[in-house]
Amino acid sequence: MKHRHPLFLATVLLATGVEAAALKPLPPRGTFLYSDLCWASDENGGDAGGYQVRLERSATGDTLWLEWSEGPLMGPMQATKLRIDPVTSEISFTIPGNTAPSFMPGDETYAGWISTRTLYINGDAVPRVKRLWHDGDKPMVCQQ
Repeated sequence: MKHRHPLFLATVLLATGVEAAALKPLPPRGTFLYSDLCWASDENGGDAGGYQVRLERSATGDTLWLEWSEGPLMGPMQATKLRIDPVTSEISFTIPGNTAPSFMPGDETYAGWISTRTLYINGDAVPRVKRLWHDGDKPMVCQQ
């Protein structure tokens, strides 16, 4: 990702509705969970919607797993080319194509901003949560 001038970044954040307080930088260590995962009602197809992200930060580096929806829930897939800018809070990563469990036809790149409260990814605001959804949990119904 190209380096952006701080004034330009601030303008973009304000224009997109991202509040400065929401972009408190992440600590260099810890596990951070973000999710807006939901399911459409049966009459609307019952498909999954949203993202589920697990980011682990340690002395040896950062690791990110992504689950997302393309009708059915896809992943989790481990990201490659993960970059988190400690000054601007910009994040970018790639989910590799032709790899289990999703076997997407090509690499998919994601970019946005990350904070202790929210992950802004490809235009979506994904809130930080205490726990990720697992099979057997009651699904959240997507708001239309």
